[in-house]
Amino acid sequence: MTTRDVNLKIRLTDNIQLLESKLSTSHEREKNYAELRAVEAIKSNPKFFYKYVREKAKIRSTIGPLKVNEELVRDTGRLCEILRAQYDSVVSEPLPDDVLRGLDGGTGASVHHELMDVIFN
Repeated sequence: MTTRDVNLKIRLTDNIQLLESKLSTSHEREKNYAELRAVEAIKSNPKFFYKYVREKAKIRSTIGPLKVNEELVRDTGRLCEILRAQYDSVVSEPLPDDVLRGLDGGTGASVHHELMDVIFN
């Protein structure tokens, strides 16, 4: 990449982040306005208010975008890969059955350990 391309990429990334911020602010204002209208309509039009409340009671969860190495990732496939890698990095795999059987001396009995030197008050 040339310096010109790098500078263009930086400007475009900055513009995208600015637009995302403006869009988020716009959505927040729109949400606040709709809520205000619903509250103002409680006495004159309670059906409108309760319809608004029912709509907002529905939970919609979304993921993204994620920032990885200064890059915003929006592609759902890549998001899945990133989240899977994070999960795999913190979760250990269970011990295989043969290792678990070895813990009981091969008898198949469950292993019990007793705490003998602990005093409970």
